[in-house]
Amino acid sequence: MRKKLTDKGVLDLPMRLLIIMVILGITIPIIIGGFMYFTRIQKENQLDARINELKMQIIQVYRGGENTDIRVDIEFPSETAYIHIGGSLTGSDEKYRIEYKIYATIRSYAVLDGAKNIPMCSDTGGTLEIGGAKYALSLKKLTYPNDIDGDGSYPDFYVQIKVLPV
Repeated sequence: MRKKLTDKGVLDLPMRLLIIMVILGITIPIIIGGFMYFTRIQKENQLDARINELKMQIIQVYRGGENTDIRVDIEFPSETAYIHIGGSLTGSDEKYRIEYKIYATIRSYAVLDGAKNIPMCSDTGGTLEIGGAKYALSLKKLTYPNDIDGDGSYPDFYVQIKVLPV
């Protein structure tokens, strides 16, 4: 015997479809939001790792002799809004810091050799400003004829950071 299609079966299908649509409408944004959050955290961690690599290279150059010069090939995530490295050697404490912004996160790190801050500046004597891209950087330890760190002794040393053509 065959069952006859009743009005109940016809009305039941749209209700089931409505329930499925509501469930999908709730879960899809949660899944997409989770994926976007995971991607953001992954990019922030990737940038942190690159900044730490750069810091280690700066420390290595600073520990070397005068005119120690190395080339660093490094790539920062394209979502990076800016990276500021060092600053004027006669200015504030910017000369000891690397600061970056990715998405809405802003972080700033001091570059230290033990307990000593390492002064840094661009080849123009100010802050090196770069963004999310691939770079070839020259890191060079140079002598500054005056007192940078305020300890009363000079000359002092600093690391000059210059962007090279890729």
